[in-house]
Amino acid sequence: MGKNRKPQFVVPRHVTQYLLKNELNITYENIANLFDRRHTSILHACRSIDEQLTNKFDGSIRNDLINLKQLIKNN
Repeated sequence: MGKNRKPQFVVPRHVTQYLLKNELNITYENIANLFDRRHTSILHACRSIDEQLTNKFDGSIRNDLINLKQLIKNN
């Protein structure tokens, strides 16, 4: 993936990085290597998603993650 900062690319990339870290327990360093990023960028992405998950006013990211996990589990 490129280093594009447009929201339509950033959010899916952050979600992917979050899932790799939290579902597969891949290290920040290894995820960073996969995305050609620094490990601190992956840490930021995971914290950003965590923050969005705790936002009580916006459940869309939570619902998206639940749906993604279900799709992955079924395939």
